[in-house]
Amino acid sequence: MCPPDKGWIYSTSRSRRKGGFAEVYLGEHIYLKTAAAIKVLHTQVIGEDMEGFLNEARTIAHLVHPHIVRVTDFGIEAETPFLVMDYAPNGTLRQRHPKGTQLPLSLVISYVKQVAGALQHAHNESLVHRDIKPENMLLGRQDEVLLSDFGTALVAQSSLYPGPQEIIGTAAYMSPEQIQGKPRPASDQYSLGVVAYEWLSGDRPFHGSFAELCTQHMFAAPPPLREKIPMISPYVEQVMIIALAKDPHQRFISIQAFADALEQSYQSEQATFVRPWSAAQTLTPAPPGQYTTPIQEATTPAYRISSTGSAENYASQANLSLGNGSKAELGTIGQEKVNMWSIGREQLVAMVIGALLFAALFFLSGIFGSNYIAHTTSIALACITLLFLGTVLGPWVGLFTGVVGILIVGILQNQGIFDIFFGKLELGFAIAGFIAGMTLLITSGRYNNARAIATAATISIIGSFIGIYIAYFPFIGIQDLVSFSVIPSLVFLPALLTIYNALVRRKASV
Repeated sequence: MCPPDKGWIYSTSRSRRKGGFAEVYLGEHIYLKTAAAIKVLHTQVIGEDMEGFLNEARTIAHLVHPHIVRVTDFGIEAETPFLVMDYAPNGTLRQRHPKGTQLPLSLVISYVKQVAGALQHAHNESLVHRDIKPENMLLGRQDEVLLSDFGTALVAQSSLYPGPQEIIGTAAYMSPEQIQGKPRPASDQYSLGVVAYEWLSGDRPFHGSFAELCTQHMFAAPPPLREKIPMISPYVEQVMIIALAKDPHQRFISIQAFADALEQSYQSEQATFVRPWSAAQTLTPAPPGQYTTPIQEATTPAYRISSTGSAENYASQANLSLGNGSKAELGTIGQEKVNMWSIGREQLVAMVIGALLFAALFFLSGIFGSNYIAHTTSIALACITLLFLGTVLGPWVGLFTGVVGILIVGILQNQGIFDIFFGKLELGFAIAGFIAGMTLLITSGRYNNARAIATAATISIIGSFIGIYIAYFPFIGIQDLVSFSVIPSLVFLPALLTIYNALVRRKASV
């Protein structure tokens, strides 16, 4: 097949690279005399498919990133779609490092960081690459890594390829869920994990026919890296184990988090070794990383309520926030106390509803796995559920919401709820909700001015920052900490407390 001839001159004596879904030609612009790569897809676009292709091609063309090969033009000629891309003159990483080559960890980390940055950008645009392998990693003029071949995603997401989705990709690097026809952003993480495994050990984890490779990816554990590299850090090996987890929910929360964890494992001299979740295991505290948050003692002065308004209204507010089993001990203004440790009917109802709502939102994050923004938003909303309930109803409500909510998620996902993975999640979210509930020591459950709301947000962000970090330690990046801690505490919580205060005032005035 020859490429379309529209404003370009092509060298058609041989294709530069040939794949299952496309053929790439080296071309030269007629007037500018600049080189370009022209990718001709092995498919035909007819009728309604044409608009679908153009829409998906526009999405790829808008992927502007230092480590993504830029698409400069696209079109359809004689029902054959094609893409025009920047030419990478230094070949692929497969050509630079042939099969069987072992690379130093520092170089592997450099490659993984560049590719992960490109993929994170694509995932943020709801695009899954689906074919991560060294052959699709090109080298630019400065030897920078440029991720190529988004044409596979274009074919898959435009429904242009007539075959079943499970064969879209390369079997040697394909994730279990992709084999089942359910690709998501975590699938690219798995594939990049296989590539990193190959770079480190000089060999891929699995071999065989297409059927054998699929079976191994779905059911067989990869051979331990320490058997191939006896001197490898156990911390590095643990990072690889998580990236290659069969269940996409047990991998790193994002591909950028995978790259960050791999880099931290290299930088740390005192590595932590955690065995796979399914095995007997112990967890040793890891050395501080760049995201460690110091635990600070709250020094905010005791909140004094305004002297305006009736004492009856304040008493009503205290009862509303603490439940039937708790009452405010009214003393002099500014010294009122609440029994924040009691559990009344209102707290019990809030615990049940909070745990169910938290579990539903957290569970939905897995369903939204193919959409990074929806996935992140769902977890953030789950976090604000326990932070808000803890803030207005006390530490036990926040703790119960986090622990029981995660247990429900584990049951729904048919996971081992007593292993260290869920143990860390339970501990982290329990701490976040419990610390948020300590706000009652200062605010007495009243949020009728900006100072009280600011106090609640401050304590909440401390608790959520510590809790989220523990829940996903040591594999969480600053972007996810902001999404799951800072935004819920500083944006969602003040808004909910403002609404809550309005409802309390309205009920108290009746």
